[in-house]
Amino acid sequence: MMYVMAKNRSQKKSSKKVSFSDDVEVFPPATGLVRGKRFSDEENEMLKQVVLSYIKARGLGEEGLDMVLYCRSHPETRNCWKEIASALPWRRRESIYYRAHIIVERDENHKWSPEELELVKKFHEKHGSDWKKLASGLGKHRRHMKDTWRRIRSTVRKMGQWPQGEYRNLFDSVNSDMRIVGKFSGTDECGIVVPNICS
Repeated sequence: MMYVMAKNRSQKKSSKKVSFSDDVEVFPPATGLVRGKRFSDEENEMLKQVVLSYIKARGLGEEGLDMVLYCRSHPETRNCWKEIASALPWRRRESIYYRAHIIVERDENHKWSPEELELVKKFHEKHGSDWKKLASGLGKHRRHMKDTWRRIRSTVRKMGQWPQGEYRNLFDSVNSDMRIVGKFSGTDECGIVVPNICS
C-alpha cells in the first residue's frame, strides 16, 4: 500500500513538467463558432443586408430598425436575432447582436472631442453609469461610452513611481498595524530595521 502511494506521488510530479515543440497545433472549438476575432467588412455588410431584409420581409416600416435593435420592447420582433444570426452561422448570436448595435449606433466621426470627454466626466458624476441615456444624446454606442469612461478614469489616476512621502505613509501604517497586533519588534525576519528602508 505504501509503495502504491509513493508511486502515485511521483506520477503527479512528472505530470507538471512542460514540454515545448516547434509545431503549433490549433484546435478549433467543438462548436465551430468564431470567437474573439473582429468582424470583417464583408461580415459587416452581410449583417446590414440581413437586418434590412428582415425589416422589409416583416413589413416593419420606418420603426423597423429600432424594433429589431430593441426587440425586447417589441413583441412582434422578440426572437428576430435567431433568424438574423442564421445568416452568419459561424458567429455567436450574442456577438452578432452586439455588432449590429455598434454598426447602427456608432458615430461616423470615431474621434472624441475634448468637449465630449468633459461631458462624459460630468455625466458620470451626476448620473453614474447610465451609458444608454448619454449614448442616445451623443449619437454613440453605449459600449463606446463605457470604454471612453474607463480611459478617462485611468488617466485621472496617478501612475508611476511613488514619492518618498507615500512610501513613508505606507510603512508607518503597516508598522502601526503590526504593533497593534503585537507581532512587531522593530526588525523584520532578515534583521532589517524597517524605518531605515525609506532613508
